[in-house]
Amino acid sequence: MLRSLWASSGHRRGVSGCFPEIWGPVYSLGRPRGWAWKESKALSWDALNRGPDEASVPHPEPGDEGEPGRSGLELEPEEPPGWRELVPQDILHSLPKSQVKRQEVINELLVTEAAHVRMLRVLHDVFYQPMAEGGFYSQEELQNIFPSLDELIEVHCEYGAVFDGPEGSWFQKISSRFCSHQSFALEQLKAKQRKEPRFCTFVQDAESRPRCRRLQLKDMIPTEMQRLTKYPLLLQSIGQNTEESVEREKVERAAECCREILQHVNLAVRDMEDLLVSCALPAALPSSLPTLGIL
Repeated sequence: MLRSLWASSGHRRGVSGCFPEIWGPVYSLGRPRGWAWKESKALSWDALNRGPDEASVPHPEPGDEGEPGRSGLELEPEEPPGWRELVPQDILHSLPKSQVKRQEVINELLVTEAAHVRMLRVLHDVFYQPMAEGGFYSQEELQNIFPSLDELIEVHCEYGAVFDGPEGSWFQKISSRFCSHQSFALEQLKAKQRKEPRFCTFVQDAESRPRCRRLQLKDMIPTEMQRLTKYPLLLQSIGQNTEESVEREKVERAAECCREILQHVNLAVRDMEDLLVSCALPAALPSSLPTLGIL
């Protein structure tokens, strides 16, 4: 939906499957001030994930000297400017209020989606992979703590969070799988930190890295569930400020699909929590879980 929304809005498309400019025709009229995006270039989904400039050139992560990092999202300011700050004031005042509001929400949707992908990659690069390499967990155990993390990153990057059709069904499935395990994951991680000083030190060191932005691992695990709750609200706001009826119907349909996915994920979370209780968990959590039908 994130791709089709921009395409059907009549904005210009970039090359190589790029997103259209998220600020629409207004963006090309003035260079953004105080922000890292290149001027007048179509902002691609890849650019959101890789970085605004020289995306193909690896850069070390800020604060982790010599360590390769993903150049774009780690270089973003923690509080990116709003759409209003990027548009010349004379252009801004000439637009209808509904258009301004719509562009603001579209900008928020894309920028926060990029931040969400960055967070998923932090989970993968800073925690999941080092846990495997350090021998803290077996691969099977990690798949129960971070289930389908690779696929989740891929679907957010490649599809731009499509909410209907086959891609929507796949998105629903892997989101349900990841979110339903979050309580189990948190208990597993907490128990291991209590029992193993080496693992506790590893987690503390990882959390202190700049990419974590002062967040703890327990704060990052629920990130997908938190993101799913945002989609319907953002799309609903875009729809309310979309004048063209056909386009508005598409956005409203996407918002409804998001609600259905969220409902399915909530059910999966509840079923897994019931399963944990029925197995006398989390009092004595095993390293693996029996599977539910959705998983």
